Amino acid sequence: MKEGDLAYYAPWGNLAIFVEDGTGNYTGDLMRLGAVDTGLPALQRPGPLQVRIERMTD
Repeated sequence: MKEGDLAYYAPWGNLAIFVEDGTGNYTGDLMRLGAVDTGLPALQRPGPLQVRIERMTD
């Protein structure tokens, strides 16, 4: 996974946003769903943050 990727981890039902490039070996249980278009610097700061994720339409 790379910085900005949005992924779903199936075994636990977790949604993840990668704030930096990953260096690990990922299993097939981690599925890339898309990527963050804007606002990634806000996610890279420590502390709570309220976000809204919307599906884009064509």
